Amino acid sequence: MKKTVIAAVFMGLVCAGFSQEARPASNEDVRRLFEVMDMKNIGLQTFDAMIGQMGSLFPNVPPGFLEAFREKLDFSPLIDACIPIYAKYYSHDEIMQLIEFYQSPIGRKTIELTPAITEESMAISMEWALRLSQQLIEAMREKGYLNS
Repeated sequence: MKKTVIAAVFMGLVCAGFSQEARPASNEDVRRLFEVMDMKNIGLQTFDAMIGQMGSLFPNVPPGFLEAFREKLDFSPLIDACIPIYAKYYSHDEIMQLIEFYQSPIGRKTIELTPAITEESMAISMEWALRLSQQLIEAMREKGYLNS
């Protein structure tokens, strides 16, 4: 009888442990993560990369215009809009683990390198997408789906 009661209590505890859902991440959790990740600075670096590419596309834009525009940038609405997305997909514990990671040396390096990696990856992706779209158009022409 004792063994049956102990087994039942043990099984109840095990089942209760499996049925507990993870504590959801709060907006404050995610906001802290974004602060640690230095999201505003990453946004500025991304914008700077975009400005570098746009300069040659818009030769009539006077010097200093894009820089003045940059000074007025407010990333708060973007950050506020992204917080619920992170909170939707990550639990409180996972956000805490991400914060710990981004505070570590490799996490700091990841934050530092992300803009450069993103810029280089986007350039390669754009070239790849252009070649792919040309191949797709050619394949559709060969099948007669497009007029020449």
